Amino acid sequence: MKIILIKDVPKVGQKGEVLSVKFGFGKNWLIPQGLATLATPSILKKIEYKQGKLKEALEKTLLLKIFQMK
Repeated sequence: MKIILIKDVPKVGQKGEVLSVKFGFGKNWLIPQGLATLATPSILKKIEYKQGKLKEALEKTLLLKIFQMK
């Protein structure tokens, strides 16, 4: 079962990580406790899109800093 962590979980992972866990662990503990959500294809696409935008913004910021140093 693929899940996305909503909060940091000790010995499991950090917020935002996409993990494969055993079905019972995800269904019976992580999701009911509000620690994770099911990783659906649409949610995974949204995450990829946001990560791409974040990467572009970081690259742009770095380039601006480099040009300002000169």
